[in-house]
Amino acid sequence: MSAPPESSTVGSAPPALLLEAHDAVALAGRLGSLGVVVETSDDTEAAIEALRKGAGDAQQPAVLLVGPGWERPIAVARALHAAVPSAHIAFLARPDQLEALRHQLGRAPMVGPLWSLTAMDDPALAQRIADAAHQVAHRRQFRATLDRMNVRLAARAPVEGAEHRRLVLSERLLAEVLTHTGDAIVTLNPDGLVRDWNRSAESLFGRTTSEAVGRPLAEAATWSEDLARLLAERAAGEAMVRRRLRCETRAGVRHVELTLSPVRDDEGAGVGWVAIMRDVTEQSRVADALAADAVVLGRIAAGAPLAEVLDVLVRGAEARSTDGMMGSVLLLDEGTRTLRHGAAPSLPEAYRRAIDGVAVGPRVGSCGTAAYERREVRVTDIATDPLWTDFREIAAESGLAACSSSPVFASDGRVLGTVAMYYRAPRAPGAQDLELTRSAVRLAGIAIERHRAEERVHALLEAERAARAEAEEAGRMKEEFLATLSHELRTPLNAILGWSELLRQTSREPSKGLEVIERNARAQKRIIEDLLDMSAIVNGKLRLDVRPVDLAEVLGAALETVRPAAEARGVRLHALLDPRCGPVSGDPDRLQQVLWNLLSNAVKFTPRGGQVRAELARVDSHIEVRVVDTGEGITPEFLPHMFDRFRQADATMTRRHGGLGLGLAIAKQLVELHGGTIRVQSPGLGHGATFVVELPLSALRAASEQGSGRRHPTADTPTDPTDASPRLDGVRVLMVDDEADARDMVKALLERCHARVTTAGSAAEALSLLRAEPPDVLISDLGMPGEDGIALIRQVRALGPEEGGRVPAIALTAYAGSRDRVRIIRAGFQHHLAKPIEPAELIALVASAAGHAPVDPAKRST
Repeated sequence: MSAPPESSTVGSAPPALLLEAHDAVALAGRLGSLGVVVETSDDTEAAIEALRKGAGDAQQPAVLLVGPGWERPIAVARALHAAVPSAHIAFLARPDQLEALRHQLGRAPMVGPLWSLTAMDDPALAQRIADAAHQVAHRRQFRATLDRMNVRLAARAPVEGAEHRRLVLSERLLAEVLTHTGDAIVTLNPDGLVRDWNRSAESLFGRTTSEAVGRPLAEAATWSEDLARLLAERAAGEAMVRRRLRCETRAGVRHVELTLSPVRDDEGAGVGWVAIMRDVTEQSRVADALAADAVVLGRIAAGAPLAEVLDVLVRGAEARSTDGMMGSVLLLDEGTRTLRHGAAPSLPEAYRRAIDGVAVGPRVGSCGTAAYERREVRVTDIATDPLWTDFREIAAESGLAACSSSPVFASDGRVLGTVAMYYRAPRAPGAQDLELTRSAVRLAGIAIERHRAEERVHALLEAERAARAEAEEAGRMKEEFLATLSHELRTPLNAILGWSELLRQTSREPSKGLEVIERNARAQKRIIEDLLDMSAIVNGKLRLDVRPVDLAEVLGAALETVRPAAEARGVRLHALLDPRCGPVSGDPDRLQQVLWNLLSNAVKFTPRGGQVRAELARVDSHIEVRVVDTGEGITPEFLPHMFDRFRQADATMTRRHGGLGLGLAIAKQLVELHGGTIRVQSPGLGHGATFVVELPLSALRAASEQGSGRRHPTADTPTDPTDASPRLDGVRVLMVDDEADARDMVKALLERCHARVTTAGSAAEALSLLRAEPPDVLISDLGMPGEDGIALIRQVRALGPEEGGRVPAIALTAYAGSRDRVRIIRAGFQHHLAKPIEPAELIALVASAAGHAPVDPAKRST
């Protein structure tokens, strides 16, 4: 080796020795320009011998470079280290050698505490070597300080040879421990610059010793706390400090536990610092994960809204991600099999709207496919993956390049939704993000399943509350209905009984009394018929006798029926009929019942001086009937309940209008049975009301059974039911009823038509009379004590013809249902009349049963 120039001894870096470097001369020139004196050698043995002889020389090379031409570079490096232990060994390699040499050094790196591997074509090679030379200079300076301290210690207490060797051995053992310990140990000078940097520090920060020595520790990573300030605060001589810090290094984000201790000489002067750093990233990750999970579980336990829980869950996962992940949770709508937005705090709003409602199925993005196939789906490049064909454009506009989605399962295996991770560059998720996803999937499953369970419980509670309220309302309505029914029945009954008593006591005003009795009896009859109609409708027993109907005639008849009542109340009636209206298909009796009900209702609620207008018009393919009044009107609150059964706007004792609240409900059902609709409109109280009935022009229902033939009373109802009745001259009638008044009424009615009537109060008495003298017609009540009318007719039909077993029979009963009618006919009766009976109808049935034809009243004998 040749001696270095004098210029290198002052203010310059220690010299370097270059062995067999490629283009050594050019490299020596580049290093020389940085103040590093370079010697070159191609003879390893000679160079090593020269280094050994020059041990202790102040100009001994600080950097020993091993060129790429050596076959065994590690052996050469070890020999160089033995000659100059304090030097930095720098391996130089051609690009094609770099990976192989790095692999060798990783397996057998025992070449000293300071070494590095650099490519020959690295543009920063010269600067790296110069930095290494300066670091070694600082290291040697620090070592010289320690040697001076040892000399002073030796002067105070001379150490014998054996003790000295023991101390040297201890020092070497300590050096080996510091080199191979798992903690990163860094020594700093008083200015906070790195003096020494063990192998664990290289692993922790991703920087070689040559890159760290001579630079502030604060530059080794991005710290969560200002290290320079921390060192300045401790420079006053305070004791050791311990901190847990987060730092971003070349090797990734790390959490370290830093212990910083000052180093002092014998006089107490600070000569530097020792920093011991332990990597606690994994412990911190576990602690952070547990803390984040505890926050989410706490929100779930507190009953927070699902959107809030999922938002906290996603934000926590994003904050703990080291790869810049953006998360989202989508919820599966099992009814529509679509994914709905759950939480995505970092994704663009436009993208959230675009994927909200995406269908579950194959090749429907990452989330739709994951939910469909029940497995994790990773897409490392959205721009090229076929799963994203339909969403590639919106993903590109939103800056999303990669996505990984996992299904969220319930405890019973059902898919509840998905958890997705998005990245702004093509990539696969890292190990930590995958762990975050697994945790998010687990917590999301708990949150969603609990939320849906709470929704089911809430729905059940609401249903139970609604059912209870409905039952209470039904009970209230039942009580109101019974009170109303009692009132409606007792009112006409009171008039009937009162006038009956007056007629019994005196003969004054008999016609008025009979008129009152008839009117109130018919009112009671209407109440009973309304109840029977509603019962038939509810039980599906009502049948229509459908045939072509001229709705104008039906409306005209209904108008004539209510005209007397309207005139009595001072209400004007108007009719507007469209001549283009054609016939409709329906039951004329039931349609007249509907229109009569609407008209009478309008008249009832219209004050004196008001008017009711009935309009009939053809509108497109249907006929429309409108009943418009200027009456009291309807409140908006009651409009939706107008057609409810038993419902009345005023159900109190002080109500001004009678009725059970069944008429409109029956009208609605009848209109719907005809395939039509009915609705009501009203601007409010005091502004009248409009009822609109729409009926199609074609038939929707045919009669399978003869209707009841019921009609409401019309204006031309005869006052004397016998005026146009058949003559019953000589007809023998046996009337059976346990009620004497009922027997006498029927007997008087038939005898006015010249029939011969015999009465019986029981089935046994009737059977005895029938055997003695068989009648032409048998009339029997059904509800009798002992043996009822059914038992009687069966006994009669068991008799022979000569005993009256074939006598025509008419049943009178208050049981007026269709099922009752069938049972009566099957028992042996030919006819069935519901109470209260129409006298004319009874006389006609008796005449028909006896085979008599009607007689002209003008030819009757007086």
